[in-house]
Amino acid sequence: MAGITTPSEVTPQERQRLINSCQGLVRSIAWKIHQRLPSHVDLEDLVSYGQVGLAEAARDFDPGRGRQFTTFAWYRVRGAILDGLAKM
Repeated sequence: MAGITTPSEVTPQERQRLINSCQGLVRSIAWKIHQRLPSHVDLEDLVSYGQVGLAEAARDFDPGRGRQFTTFAWYRVRGAILDGLAKM
């Protein structure tokens, strides 16, 4: 079919490497959001939500699309943290 591409395969080892390489990104985003919240909101809860977003980003990342993983993950991590806050 014209115009439809299949995602590039990312091995489980590569997916884990992506997750490991972005731990600082998750903490950074969580910290920045935490600074604007009431003190009773636990930073580690935000980091946990961010970890879920990071795992989803690693699962869905397609290196064949020409994007950097950190850029792709930034939006997914931030969104997951904000979604987690909405559920609190």
